[in-house]
Amino acid sequence: MLVLSRKVEEQVVIGRTIGVTVVAIQGNKVRLGFTAPDEVPVYRKEISPLDGDMAELILLMPNGQTAALETAARERGLTVGQMIRRLIRGFLRQPAHLWDGDGACEDADAVTP
Repeated sequence: MLVLSRKVEEQVVIGRTIGVTVVAIQGNKVRLGFTAPDEVPVYRKEISPLDGDMAELILLMPNGQTAALETAARERGLTVGQMIRRLIRGFLRQPAHLWDGDGACEDADAVTP
C-alpha cells in the first residue's frame, strides 16, 4: 500500500486519467474528490461489497430486489456481476413472443438463473 501525505487542494493522480483531490479536512474526516472517465466506476467500499455492479443495482432496482439478487448470487457461489450476466444471457435466449415492445417480460418467471 502506498501512503501519501496531502494538504487541502492537493491531488494524487492514478494512471493518466484518475485524480483524487483532498477537498477538506475536518477533525478526523477527510473529504476527497474524484475525477475519472465515465467508463471507470468509483464507489465507496461499503456500497459495493461484492463487486462494482452492486452500486449500480442499488440505483436501478426497487427496494428489496437488490438484496434478493445478492442473496441468490451468494447461494450459487457467484458475484452479483456474474449473476447479472447469467440472467441477461437467459433473457436473450427467450423467444421474442415473451417480451413486449418496451423490453419488459410478460412472464417474469420465464428467466431462471
